Amino acid sequence: MARKSRKHLQNNLKNQKPIEKAKKYIAGIYTRISSDDQKGDSLENQENICRQYIESMSEVKLYRVYIDYGLSSFARIRPGFNEVLLDVEKKRINCVVVKDISRLSRDYFEASD
Repeated sequence: MARKSRKHLQNNLKNQKPIEKAKKYIAGIYTRISSDDQKGDSLENQENICRQYIESMSEVKLYRVYIDYGLSSFARIRPGFNEVLLDVEKKRINCVVVKDISRLSRDYFEASD
């Protein structure tokens, strides 16, 4: 039996696009409540909302929960938020999940950068 050429197979492999791997996200949940927040926005409620979101997304895994209690978003010193930033810088997490953007900052322009 004659041998068949494999050139067409090699050309097809070269022209194929690589299969994209699903990006994995390592997430931190950030919750914050100031003294003037309503009870409906409790830390527990915020965390539950974020956990439900993460559980619905197969590509997102939870690393840890960061909490600031009794601190305004205008406060410059927020230990939980500073830990979030540190873990982002150290590449421990690459995603931050919050109930809404106001948990990070009341300055929406600053928070959206």
